[in-house]
Amino acid sequence: MRYASATLCAGRGTLSPAGQVRGSVARVPRNDHTWPPDGYDPSRGSGYRLTREQFSQLTSGAKYRPFVAPLLRRWFGIELVDVDSGTTFRAADHAVVDAGTVYASVQSDPKKQYELYQFAMSWWR
Repeated sequence: MRYASATLCAGRGTLSPAGQVRGSVARVPRNDHTWPPDGYDPSRGSGYRLTREQFSQLTSGAKYRPFVAPLLRRWFGIELVDVDSGTTFRAADHAVVDAGTVYASVQSDPKKQYELYQFAMSWWR
């Protein structure tokens, strides 16, 4: 597997995409061929926003993490790490990445937002 380091875009508070990671396991297939979904209108927002609390549940819940971790690894080159105080996001260089930055990075990209939303709804519906 190839890991790319996560980098912060200057002044934007978002992560730049990392290279593709081969062999990722995900419950929901990548949506490259179905983007945008039917009825998508960028002027109205994606309609697939998750709240910060929902994002936290997906990244800290033991039953979701095996499926969410590969998405975050593929998108940003970061890993989810358990520590005594909870879940931490770490870049390939082991630097800690702020959870709010990861959340904002997902929410600022309609395609990533859509893919994570579809995964979440596959569990919560």
